[in-house]
Amino acid sequence: MPSNAPQNPTDPLVLPIDRHILDTLSTGRRQTPKNLAAIITTDDTRNYIGNRLRTLEKRGYLHSPGPADRSGMYEITSWGRAAHHHLPEYDRGYDTLFHELVKRIVDSQPDPDRAPPGHYPNTPHPAPDPRGDTHTDWIQLTETEITALKALSSIEGITIPSDFTDHISVETGEAADILYTLHFFGFADRRDGMDAYSASDTARDLFRSDAADAISSALARGIQRSELIDQFITATRS
Repeated sequence: MPSNAPQNPTDPLVLPIDRHILDTLSTGRRQTPKNLAAIITTDDTRNYIGNRLRTLEKRGYLHSPGPADRSGMYEITSWGRAAHHHLPEYDRGYDTLFHELVKRIVDSQPDPDRAPPGHYPNTPHPAPDPRGDTHTDWIQLTETEITALKALSSIEGITIPSDFTDHISVETGEAADILYTLHFFGFADRRDGMDAYSASDTARDLFRSDAADAISSALARGIQRSELIDQFITATRS
C-alpha cells in the first residue's frame, strides 16, 4: 500500500486542536500549516499543527492536493467532513470504531467517494470534498444494530452494556460497541462520557409509529437523518 494511502488509526484524535483544524478546512479552502497556525488562535505551535495535519491525512480526513508532490497544502475530504460532523460524539476509548463509522457514512451512500483511478491503485480512498457534497447526516445500520435500536427504544431509563445483553444476544464488548454506534448516529444519549445510555427522543419517536418495517428497511439501506425524521416522525405528527 502506498505510504500516503489512508491507514487504520494508530493515534487517537486530539481535541480541541483537531476540531479547530477541521472547522477551518470545512469551509472548503486549502490551507498551509503556517496559515492554519495564524487562523487558529491556540497556543499550539506551527510544528505541532503540522504534525496534526499529517495525522489527519493518514486517517484520510485531509488530502494534500497536487500537482506537486507534498505541496504543503491541505484540504478536507469526504471522510473528514463526516468526522467533523460527528466530533460531538467522539470518545478516545472508541477511536477505532469512530473511524470505522466515519468510513461507513461515506461508503454506504449511493455514490461513495473514491480516489480518481490510478491515484491510489486498488485502494478505496475518500475523495477531496471542498464543496461539501458528502451527506454528513447519512445513517446506515446493520441488522443487529437495528434490533438493538428497537430494544433500546423500549427501555425506560438508563442501560449499560452488561445489562443490555439481556435484550440482545451479544457479548458485553459487542453491546458496548453497538450502544456507542447508536449514540454516534443520534439514537442514544450518553451520560457524562460513560458507557451509560438511554434512547434519544428521536429513537423513541421512530418506533412509536406504525411503520417499524419501513423504518428498518430505510436504516438498513441508508438514509439521511433529515429525510428519516421528515418521513417517519414529522409526517406522523401532521
